[in-house]
This record gives sequence, structure tokens and C-alpha cells, in this order.
Amino acid sequence: MIIIGLTDGEIAGFITFEGGTRVRKRHRGEMGIAVLRKYWSLGIGGLLLEVLIEWAKETQIVRKIDLVTRADNKTAIALYERYGFRKEGVLTRNLYIDGIFFDAVSMGLVID
Repeated sequence: MIIIGLTDGEIAGFITFEGGTRVRKRHRGEMGIAVLRKYWSLGIGGLLLEVLIEWAKETQIVRKIDLVTRADNKTAIALYERYGFRKEGVLTRNLYIDGIFFDAVSMGLVID
């Protein structure tokens, strides 16, 4: 699933969700989110999260939303925590960008 946030006809951001396909994993899925830099700090990320969380509650199938973000992305981590996501673990050397390794944080939100 993808939810797109538009501002004056321009895509300002989007959020994706991919749920599990096996019976034992279909209650959860992983989300990803992106907001264009010029729209940062305007609340678009929060609005996209609200729509996804409300959709998950309405499905009564999705019981957990997971995500992974860079450990040094304090702004994103603070946003996710405001919406109830909790840190669940650290993935060391998870990303390799321009010759530098970055750790990532696994976070989850229980929908119960």
C-alpha cells in the first residue's frame, strides 16, 4: 500500500506499508516514509503516520507496524516516538553510504 501526501498538486511525501503474506506474519508489516526536504517540519510526516495508523486500526488485521531508520536520524526517531513507536533493537552497520557504515534502529508500534 502507498499513501501519497499532495501539496498544491505536488507530491510532498508518501508512506508505504507492506504486510506479511504468510498466516503467521500477516498481522504485521513494515512501513517506509519519505517527505521532500522543502516540506520538512510542516507536519506532513505526522499526517501520513496518522492515516496509516488509523487504517491499520480499521483493518483489524494489522496488529503491528514495524520500521527501520538510521540511528543518527534523531528527528525521525522523535516523530515515531510521538506516535507511539518504541525502539526494539539496533542493527549495526546496517547501511553503507559513501564509504561509511551507519547503524539503524528497529522500531515497532503495536495496534491493540
